[in-house]
Amino acid sequence: MDDRVAMAITNALLASEAGRWAEAAQFWDAFLATEDFRVWLDGGSLGFQAYPCLAAVDYQRAGQPDKADAAFLAPKRVFGRDTYVDCYVAHGDVADLRGDWAGARDWYQKSIRLAPSLPAGYYALGVGLARHGDLNGALTQYGLAHDRGPHWAEPLKGRADVLAQQGRITEALTAYDEALQRAPHWQALINARAALAQR
Repeated sequence: MDDRVAMAITNALLASEAGRWAEAAQFWDAFLATEDFRVWLDGGSLGFQAYPCLAAVDYQRAGQPDKADAAFLAPKRVFGRDTYVDCYVAHGDVADLRGDWAGARDWYQKSIRLAPSLPAGYYALGVGLARHGDLNGALTQYGLAHDRGPHWAEPLKGRADVLAQQGRITEALTAYDEALQRAPHWQALINARAALAQR
């Protein structure tokens, strides 16, 4: 992999995790513009092939919807297909950011139908349901995600966040502790657990 490409992706992901959307968008620009784009992606995994879709979400958050739409076209242009779970999830995230919750749910359900044995679609639907106030529905989806990815911390943190919202403090702390066993250095998880313990 070209070092410039690797650096652009790493910086984009770090900026995105920190909520610096405009900065992430600039790094995604560098990634998507590289002349090694196809060569690098052809040698990667399906996760690599879906990076343009992750870029689309950050572009939308940065207020650049045209770039988001263009990024979604990259997998189809390069590989002749765009049927990737992460891309379907990203379509859902962008739809929700644009105020289309019904459309977002459709995309999340499509991701589940595409790969029912993977946790990502269930988790994304759980996040969306929690964001829109359906806490019990979110708990169901987080449970389905955990069943399919028991070593993945995200569904456990999502479950803990919802339990905390419902005032089920002891259960929430237990779920946070389970998540910490899988991701002991995840700062957002550490902070959420500490904040709840101080209540």
